Amino acid sequence: MCTISPLATVGALVTEQPSRSLVFEELDVDICVNGQKSLADVCAAMSLAVGGVIALLTAEDARRKGSQPVNWGSREVEEVASHVVATHHAYLRRALPRLSMLTSRVARGHGQEFPEVAELSMVFETFRAEAERHMCQEEGILFSITSKVDNVDRSLDERLAETVGPLANMTIEHDDAARALTRMHMLTKGYWVPEGACNGYRSMIDGLAELDRDMKQHLHIENHILFPRIMDRERSRAISVARSPQRGASVSGRTAI
Repeated sequence: MCTISPLATVGALVTEQPSRSLVFEELDVDICVNGQKSLADVCAAMSLAVGGVIALLTAEDARRKGSQPVNWGSREVEEVASHVVATHHAYLRRALPRLSMLTSRVARGHGQEFPEVAELSMVFETFRAEAERHMCQEEGILFSITSKVDNVDRSLDERLAETVGPLANMTIEHDDAARALTRMHMLTKGYWVPEGACNGYRSMIDGLAELDRDMKQHLHIENHILFPRIMDRERSRAISVARSPQRGASVSGRTAI
């Protein structure tokens, strides 16, 4: 995959890979007005971190073109968390509003012909609301856990409670999301397009199938790689702090582990 240069113009970047326009749209960068400007200049004018924008563009390239599988289990926790945000969260923030429009439009226009689309629209809207809240919680609470400065005044139990609670809630919500995906898969008969369906129906099915594929990767990385590694690292950090000389021989009145 080619390296994106901050000196490349916005227009050249989009010409090279049209799907990059989705990233610029999300960042409110007008690709027409800024087409002849370098990425670096546009980022400076809009107070955007050029490195972060390049990461988003690179993630979009990888999603669209298909890159070699990455062994996320061998990467640092911060890198895995950044990948989830830049790739999967960014995708959801683009896709969910569009799919809301498509599912509601199909339900209104073809509800009598395809009765299942009414339920499909309702299931999707619940999924969207929960996914958007869940992403904010992850980014604002869970992912920030790994960057907190160790506080030697907290007990081992207090430190672990900060991690165990959010992780347990996130995992339950992942199960709810998986059930919603299963229901949508069933209602669409495996994302099948019926004969005579309009282009709007086809677009909806294509978008839902892509959502299903992305969410399965998303949930796999978080459930089987990111969350367990955050838990293991925070447990190790807590024990290390409990044993540190500054803590002395006890932690909150108990003998240090």
